Amino acid sequence: MKKNKGKKSNNHLVIYYSILIIVVTVSMLHLPAIMQFVESISERDPAHRVIMGIIILAPDLLSLLIIVHFIADGIKKRKLRAKCEKTADIFINITHEMKAPLSVILGAIQVLEKNNPENSRVPRYFDIIRLNCLRLVRLINNILDISRLQSGYMNLNLTNCNLVCLAEEITRSVVPFAEQKGLRVEFDTENEEIITAVDVEKMERILLNLLSNAIKFSTRNGTIQVRVQEKNSSVAIHVIDSGPGIPENMQSQIFERYKQVGSDLTRHAEGSGIGLAIVKAFIELHGGSISVSSKHQKGSTFTIELPIRLCEKQAVEKFDAATSERIIDVVKIELSDIYTVA
Repeated sequence: MKKNKGKKSNNHLVIYYSILIIVVTVSMLHLPAIMQFVESISERDPAHRVIMGIIILAPDLLSLLIIVHFIADGIKKRKLRAKCEKTADIFINITHEMKAPLSVILGAIQVLEKNNPENSRVPRYFDIIRLNCLRLVRLINNILDISRLQSGYMNLNLTNCNLVCLAEEITRSVVPFAEQKGLRVEFDTENEEIITAVDVEKMERILLNLLSNAIKFSTRNGTIQVRVQEKNSSVAIHVIDSGPGIPENMQSQIFERYKQVGSDLTRHAEGSGIGLAIVKAFIELHGGSISVSSKHQKGSTFTIELPIRLCEKQAVEKFDAATSERIIDVVKIELSDIYTVA
């Protein structure tokens, strides 16, 4: 994957050349005065010569100092960026290495389960191991995503997709988890089909993160709603919960990394504080936006808006049994922090 750092370098070059043009322009404007000063230098006393020289040359010297400052600052930033990129690369490699043993553990559990009687206590221990492995996979995935986003390694794999079907399939897949918490899940749409180009895997992560939060924070016997609607040349997805709400002073901060609501009402369901930051970044990669509206004790509504656009010469992705199975596997990972083993 290519890094998106060319734009930053171009911005620095534009600044440098702009200042250089200013220096040259100022020097040209002062050239007649400098020539006049040189011609009259013999007619002035030494003190007057020094004062006049400083006045005439001051703009040029100031411009020169500014451009030297920008060059030094640019060199410093490039060195710091290179250091950060190296650290991020190491971090990404380490987290990749952490996923390998987890895959081995999960595979071993599947083999052992087939060789143990159902009436023993062993299957329950397998479930505990599997659940906590999935929680670690989720955490590692989030760390990897944050590192890739920060380093500019994140790319989109766009395919034409019926967003209504995708949202409905994902919503249906979380129903068993919501029912464990005594919650109802409703899906509503005004359109049977809204075709647009998205990265399907990232859209799954986006919706599952919002639904996971909705299940975590909604009160028992509450309702979670997912609504999809077409708006001119865009599509809006609303995820509505019946939780305690988000304080007004925190609503503008919850999409920042490592920010949490911090309320006593939500203390039992705290996470790493990076989920919504990843959601926002993924949506912005699609050219979209996310917002939240919330009132105390009246729940929260998260609204995603995405532009409707298509990939040329590409068929619409179909949803089949394999797709459903893959979504279920993703759901088990993304919702692993909201259910427990009985």
